[in-house]
Amino acid sequence: MVLFWIAALLLALLAGLWLVIGMRAGGRHDAELRKRLNVAAFRERLAELEAEQAGGRLGSEDFAQARQDLERRLLEDVDTAGKPLTAGAGAGPLRALILILPVLAAGGIFALSDGAQHFRPPPPAVTAPPQVEAMIEQLAQRLGEQPEDLEGWRLLGRSYSVLQRHAEAAKAYGRANQINGGQDAELLVAEGEALALARDKDLLGQPQRLMARALELDPQNVRALWYAAIAARQEGRVEQAEAYFGRLRTLPNLPDELREILGVAKPAAAASGTRLDLKVSVAEAMQDQYPSDAVLYVYAKARSGPPMPLAIQRLQAAALPLQVVLDDSMSMVEGMNLSRFNAWTVVARISESGEAQPQSGDLVGEMAVQSDSPQPLELTIDTRLP
Repeated sequence: MVLFWIAALLLALLAGLWLVIGMRAGGRHDAELRKRLNVAAFRERLAELEAEQAGGRLGSEDFAQARQDLERRLLEDVDTAGKPLTAGAGAGPLRALILILPVLAAGGIFALSDGAQHFRPPPPAVTAPPQVEAMIEQLAQRLGEQPEDLEGWRLLGRSYSVLQRHAEAAKAYGRANQINGGQDAELLVAEGEALALARDKDLLGQPQRLMARALELDPQNVRALWYAAIAARQEGRVEQAEAYFGRLRTLPNLPDELREILGVAKPAAAASGTRLDLKVSVAEAMQDQYPSDAVLYVYAKARSGPPMPLAIQRLQAAALPLQVVLDDSMSMVEGMNLSRFNAWTVVARISESGEAQPQSGDLVGEMAVQSDSPQPLELTIDTRLP
């Protein structure tokens, strides 16, 4: 899973760098190079999809939908590759990328900790492909020519941070904060974090001042409170640190990982939304064909939509037959839940290895479900993956 997020992160970096560079280039050479990279990326992703289908990890309908989406994106990219991107045309996707990058970095708010009580290991080192490194350097050169580009400096800082080039990230964020007059809490936190990481996790001094300024702008900023608490502990002000941790515990938008660290219970999910009630069983001929410690995954994904599960449960296969509920509280990504669609593929899979990804030999059952399908749904596991 870590490798997946690293790969996704680098792809996002590549796309974002294209946006920033494209907004300032518009030349024939850049357009042709972008076309070639788009086609190469298309071929690589198509080969992955074909391999997943051949291995039984992707159904025919999902493969067809994924290929259609991939072809549509390629056509859109090739169609626009020769057109110079204006700031207006690229600003929306660029802002979206800037919001996505901290999530993909997997551990931003835990980059610094204060010992065993609030410890989380740092994210793994990321080695960027040569083309990503080259594009980052190209972006840096462009910013030298256009030093007032706030979003460019923000993305450059994020790029350096992901690659753990913290001193360079701090300079890029610092320039962004100069441009906007220190009025962006997230940018202030990002500069402070990068400075601390460049100084062997020392938050005292300028990083601490940046966190304090960020909290003036946004008193409920999760990362600023976290780092302010750690800085207070580094300074020996234990009571102040606990006060910051206390403020964190009261926030409604606390990430799940931080709830675990601080011992805060996750709020109960709302009862509203789509709910699928299932009766999951195993075909009689297969009831003795899996070990007692096998894992059962039951999930639903959109029939016409992203391939990721919209709701998922991980259970013990030994307990079969089971009554299982899938609802909106079980989504893997905020906003991508059952209620966003009205037709789903529901899958039950017994994994001997316990792996979340389908493996050869897994026992599977699936069915097509619509919003008006009568419930409870009878789902039988009756197929072995080749």
